[in-house]
This record gives sequence, structure tokens and C-alpha cells, in this order.
Amino acid sequence: MKISAAITLKEELVSSEDLSDKVSFNILLDPTDKEDKVKMSIARFGSGTPEEWVKFLQNLNKVISANNWNSKAAQQHSAIKLILKGEVEALYSRLIVTATPTGDSIKDALQAMTKQYLPIDCAKNTVR
Repeated sequence: MKISAAITLKEELVSSEDLSDKVSFNILLDPTDKEDKVKMSIARFGSGTPEEWVKFLQNLNKVISANNWNSKAAQQHSAIKLILKGEVEALYSRLIVTATPTGDSIKDALQAMTKQYLPIDCAKNTVR
């Protein structure tokens, strides 16, 4: 009897230029087996369209959820600082005013950034 996988995994060929603009995280799939992990990459964000910002936030949330960082503000903050670049990172740093950010301060900073990236009417609806 032939067994087929429920999910077909596909390897992507990535250029070295693309790798330099991505951050990769190892996601542990089974806490009892240190070898049972998968690599997840996210493109660094330095500028872009409103659509690219929204897509970035979706990918960021996937990384945070996959790493079980939903209630761990320090890990979220470190990951966000790694993933953002240039002026966007500087804006995030200005919006996070405390040395030890909380989940609420991170959420507030990302919402403030969303208001700046999206057109006014769209931003009001998105934040709401």
C-alpha cells in the first residue's frame, strides 16, 4: 500500500540577494524532539505600498503565532526590530517609548504605523 503525504512540501530556490533581505526563524514542531523543526522566513520591511504593509503584518503575525510569542512581548519586540529596517525601524523605535515594551505598547505602535501607511479612510476602518 502506497502512502502519500497530506501536504506536499516544495523547496524554493532563493537567490543570495533575497536571503540578505529576509529573516529566518526555526519553528519547533514537537517540543520533545529538538530535531523536529521547520524554517520560516519573512521578508524585512523598509518601505512599500499599503498592501505590502498589510501583507507584512499578516506574515509577522504568522511568525509570532508559530513561535508561541502571543503573550511574550520581549520576543515579539526583538523579532519586530530584526524584521523592520531603515526608516520604518526608526519609526517603530520612536513609537515604543519604554525600555521594556508590553504587548499593548507593541500593538499600539503597529496600529499607529498602520494609520500612517494606509489612506485615511482605509486606516480608520482597518484599526477599528
